[in-house]
Amino acid sequence: MARNGEEERLPGLDYTPSQLFWLSGASVWCAKYRDQALRLRLMSGVHSPDMVRVKATLANMPEFANDWQCPLGSNMNPAS
Repeated sequence: MARNGEEERLPGLDYTPSQLFWLSGASVWCAKYRDQALRLRLMSGVHSPDMVRVKATLANMPEFANDWQCPLGSNMNPAS
């Protein structure tokens, strides 16, 4: 960034380049489950459901909390 200057924002989107980085990474895990399918996945799957993979990972990253200005103690920036 220092050599090339500040990155421009995309027109029509009210997100910083850093916030778009997080959105693009999380969008890979977008999914919608029927209740029965989610139950089956929880009981027999070896991986956490997609929404848990995203929230649990990002909630433990200070960089994410900083870029999104999550207050300390919030769901996405836990105090401990």
